[in-house]
Amino acid sequence: TSSKKSVGVYDFHWTYHTSASNNISEADPCYVSSIDAETLHVTPLGKMTLPPPMSLRQVPLSTTPTALACTKDFLVTIQSSNKLFVHAINTENDEISEVGSFDLPDGVLGRNVHHFNANVPPSNLLVIYFINSVEDATTDQLYEVKFDVEKADDGKVTVSQRATLKFDLRTKVTNLCLSFVSTIDRSNHFYKMLETSSSQFPSFGPLGGNNLEKDGVWIQYFDGSAERLSLNSEDSSISVDTTVSLKKPVKQMMAVKNEDREVLISLGHTGVLMVDDKIITNEATSFAIHQNFLFFVNGGSQPYHALYIYDLNKPLPVSGEDGKIPVLPVAESGSFNVRNVERGSRIVGAYGVKTFLQLPRGNLETIYPRLVMLQLVKYQIESLEYKAAFALIRQHKLDMNLFYDINPEKFMANLGKFVSEIKKTDSLNLFINALVNEVGQESLLFAENVSTVEEYPNPLVRQERNKVNIICNALREELIKADERGYVLS
Repeated sequence: TSSKKSVGVYDFHWTYHTSASNNISEADPCYVSSIDAETLHVTPLGKMTLPPPMSLRQVPLSTTPTALACTKDFLVTIQSSNKLFVHAINTENDEISEVGSFDLPDGVLGRNVHHFNANVPPSNLLVIYFINSVEDATTDQLYEVKFDVEKADDGKVTVSQRATLKFDLRTKVTNLCLSFVSTIDRSNHFYKMLETSSSQFPSFGPLGGNNLEKDGVWIQYFDGSAERLSLNSEDSSISVDTTVSLKKPVKQMMAVKNEDREVLISLGHTGVLMVDDKIITNEATSFAIHQNFLFFVNGGSQPYHALYIYDLNKPLPVSGEDGKIPVLPVAESGSFNVRNVERGSRIVGAYGVKTFLQLPRGNLETIYPRLVMLQLVKYQIESLEYKAAFALIRQHKLDMNLFYDINPEKFMANLGKFVSEIKKTDSLNLFINALVNEVGQESLLFAENVSTVEEYPNPLVRQERNKVNIICNALREELIKADERGYVLS
């Protein structure tokens, strides 16, 4: 007699998720956690780059976790005991302590939970989302579990469960991400410096952050279609706001704002990176969202791979109506949107002006993309934070002429403040020696649709051919006012 036999094929695709992956916090130090049996290894990459299995903190658990979610303030695990455990993270000293354990909802087994995600809105809430795959059923269930968070004056955190909601989905789910919308004007000031416990690790983030406008998630089903769902907590009903056809299941997706509308960015198993149903590239290996930027690594047969960075406030390079994939710039073109990285590099996360890559041999590398730094420098100069801007420009060899070119009138009106903050003779001499009458490419970056000095929108920059003399004469007057002998060398 013959019997039917089957062969199961499992294809594993790895993606990275850090506390900063949801891009919702101003001062998220990019915590990354790995599971080692009954221990969680946790490291804030924004403060130190420790490749696994090394870690800053080790969190012992009672059993091996089957699901893990991480935010700036909490680690949430589902363990094989079918309980949900919440650990609080003290971002000042990175100490981690258990603050509560809760039973999973009735009928939910830890082994059936997938696409586990957590969010901490501005209000004192911790919200957990996950998919429950019911055994021998043709549909899945979406759960939303809300916890109240209280922080005492002594820093102790307590968590209490508020509500659990269950939503029945129409079929089986292959992916889930949270829906975030911007609450700020991202067209102007992107950053501010945040007070931290240690000046060694200043934290920069988008003003206001990204927050949930209303309860909502993006769901992708096995037929490839993706839907943005609004969740009604009163009657546990679901309404579909937007539908995007992705044709095939993807391994990673994130919802972001692009030019004042919410879009879904997804990465397929074959390397196709899409914005909604439009293609950016078909050779991507990883992507991440950080502040107002889309980062992705593009593979290919070249000796190096390329890291691309695009501002989400501007149009993204996507395929047109004819389906033709756009031609992306190469590093040799001098574009600020691309730089070469080691072949096989993958994006792990980002913090401030840092981006963390995992290289093929396993170690982590920290880089400082110029496009991100330039926007931070622009904000610091506009905010008259000359000392911080000078330190960043000097450390990363940016153009000193940015101090004048970004806003000539403001710089000349505040030249005295510039001198008092920079102060050191060597630093002032470095600034003076770097001055040129021409406008550099880094300055042109901040002017829309401008490629030459003649097109520069500010008339002082466009028309002035004697910039160096004007600045030096005004600077000399300020140095005389300061009446310090050290400036006789400037």
